[in-house]
Amino acid sequence: MLDIEPTPLEEAVLSAIDFAAGIALSAQVQNLIDRSIELDNKVKDRTLDKAARAEALREVRDINNQLSIVSTMCLLTGVSA
Repeated sequence: MLDIEPTPLEEAVLSAIDFAAGIALSAQVQNLIDRSIELDNKVKDRTLDKAARAEALREVRDINNQLSIVSTMCLLTGVSA
């Protein structure tokens, strides 16, 4: 098996890609949190009909599942805040 070491430039490129991916993930998580807060307000809004509130609740639960998956992925890959 060949043991090839990356050059410093290759390491820098990989680090930059990793950094950009981390920023993109953070932005997406923030978007999910913002949407969840917005939907939570709809769930609590008694002026809306039951169907609209139920749909908002389903979406909140879906967002919570997505955030749980991201959290598990970060835990498994050793990413911490």
